[in-house]
Amino acid sequence: MTITVNTKSYTEDAQLNPNAVRYAGPNQTFAVTDRIDLKRTPPKATATSAGVAKSNLKLSRSFLVGTEYKTVIIDGNVSAPVGVSSADVQVCLDDFEALIGGAIGTAVAISHDLKH
Repeated sequence: MTITVNTKSYTEDAQLNPNAVRYAGPNQTFAVTDRIDLKRTPPKATATSAGVAKSNLKLSRSFLVGTEYKTVIIDGNVSAPVGVSSADVQVCLDDFEALIGGAIGTAVAISHDLKH
């Protein structure tokens, strides 16, 4: 299976287990990391809760710094309690996309500036 992110194609590299899959990007080699890891944890019901579905999306990409490769990692976690509507989760995803992809996300990730 192949996924596309910002015009880059990532091809399924490994099905680590039924709840985790790794995709290799166009620059992935033995020495250079260019991948996306997707993971999920199904909800576990308890006596008082229907549980929480958890997902993890991780992008890892290496860049040449001087004479060695250094890896940037961006890791996002989603926890959605059973019963919250898909539409409500989508609103949160849309807001998070705007947060991380906008001026605030850039300021925090690149400049480490927490106050705006």
